Amino acid sequence: MLGLGVFGLSSFAFLGIAGRDLGPAGSAPLSVAWTVLNAVGIGLFLPLEQEAGRRLSGAIAVDGGASVSMRGTLRYAVWAVAVLAVVGAALHVPLSELILGGERVLVAVLVLALAAQAAEYLARGVLAGTGQFGRYGSQLAVDGALRVAGAALVAASGNGSVLAYGAVLVAAPALATVVTLGARARRTGVA
Repeated sequence: MLGLGVFGLSSFAFLGIAGRDLGPAGSAPLSVAWTVLNAVGIGLFLPLEQEAGRRLSGAIAVDGGASVSMRGTLRYAVWAVAVLAVVGAALHVPLSELILGGERVLVAVLVLALAAQAAEYLARGVLAGTGQFGRYGSQLAVDGALRVAGAALVAASGNGSVLAYGAVLVAAPALATVVTLGARARRTGVA
């Protein structure tokens, strides 16, 4: 519960810090990218988390996890990210002009951040499916804390840009996944 609270509050803090640093016009494309990232990420990858958790918990209940196959789940994640990359590359100019205030770099940031989210949602499925709910909550808290800390560092550097704040949106979920998945989940043989 605490992890979810930290994660939720981090959204306001991240956007607030970026908005103060970049100003209303400068932060508007970043705010739209944030909205797209969260809408598309949840839509594409929450089912990934649920399927991974279902497969793992079911296999653990039946035979201790020996029969678990994550191939289909992993294939979905890879294909979803590949399609996003192709669409982003093919349509980066119209996407940036229509919804991202002409910030073409944000299209690449979105694709990379969505790839990091795919890994994060898959890791959450592994954590939930193996009953590691403390680590699940920790992942949310670490992600949120990294977003706020990253945004604060960018603002404090005096070199705030849409790209710098976008890099935080890529790094935070990627690092949170690595930190919270850890050796214990890797020992389950599915990570």
